[in-house]
Amino acid sequence: MKKFSYQISLLIMCVFIVLGSCKKEDDNNNNNNNNNNNNTPTTVTDGGGNVYNTIQIGNQLWMKENLKYDVSGSYCYGDLPANCSEYGRLYTYAAANTSCPTGWRLPSDADWKTLEMFLGMSQADADAEGWNRGTDQGTKLKTGGSSGFNAKLGGFKNPLGLYEEKDASGYFWTSTVTQTDYAYNREVNMGAKVTRTFNVKTYGFSVRCIKN
Repeated sequence: MKKFSYQISLLIMCVFIVLGSCKKEDDNNNNNNNNNNNNTPTTVTDGGGNVYNTIQIGNQLWMKENLKYDVSGSYCYGDLPANCSEYGRLYTYAAANTSCPTGWRLPSDADWKTLEMFLGMSQADADAEGWNRGTDQGTKLKTGGSSGFNAKLGGFKNPLGLYEEKDASGYFWTSTVTQTDYAYNREVNMGAKVTRTFNVKTYGFSVRCIKN
């Protein structure tokens, strides 16, 4: 009888050990997941009432969609409202710096580097300028990529007022100024990499906001 009770106790202990191990594995998987946890907002609303999904990537909380807030200095690609709905608006640097919702901001060059390095880019490549940086971070950032960032290739508006490169490239402002009239930006295109360069502030580029 004692032997039978001992076997039952041993069986119960084994069950608890297995259940505890499964819970720990689930917790680890949740910690490594890029999706929002219960402590972060899943949406954010801009000053015009547009609602955006958000995505937690590493320690950063990003908007998962291009900004659509209609302000002076922002444009729909080709002046077509349907493109604003699909790709968001294109902003001059000045407009981009003042258009993110309360509690959010235009990401800096350093914020973009943090994102890129979380996705596997080296520090040296993150600091480099030009297109030949990293490996497949552009692929991860684009719509359908593993990061969930869903970068749209919304093209740009040049200082002459011409719209170019929709569905071929997406350009995103950073808040970081490199010269008086220039600021850093990122380009995600049909290739696998992410271009880091700077352009004159009167270009119209897309905006992704980051949580303060």
